Amino acid sequence: HARQSETIVARGIWNDFEKWKRKLVELNEQVALEQNRELFPIWDFSGYNSYTTESVTENGDKESTMQWYWESSHYKKELGDLVLDRIFNYKHPDRVVNDDFGVLLNSDTIEPHLRQIRNDQLLWRQSYTEDVAEIEALKEYEN
Repeated sequence: HARQSETIVARGIWNDFEKWKRKLVELNEQVALEQNRELFPIWDFSGYNSYTTESVTENGDKESTMQWYWESSHYKKELGDLVLDRIFNYKHPDRVVNDDFGVLLNSDTIEPHLRQIRNDQLLWRQSYTEDVAEIEALKEYEN
């Protein structure tokens, strides 16, 4: 969920998160070259998209539920099904995977993808100022 991404920002480790993704791509391509093999598919479903930006329920609201998440760090089976549909290019008659969900990472896609996430992050932060403030306030409890 976008709130999980925001905790990475609040901790000041967003750049490390991006470096980690770049390193995964680099290592994947290096190993494939050394072993004369195809790249392993590395999918990124993080970021700010039509599923991960679902509004969370208010604290204490026992009636409302989120469609795709149990709470911001655990997604429901229905979203897991969409992840698998995207990975395996499966067309289920009762499900459609939105185009903004899931990016196959390689050296050609990693930088545009990271730029897109940063752009989407700015838009989300402008629209969800209360969420951002709540997450930023959690920094007070770090130590």
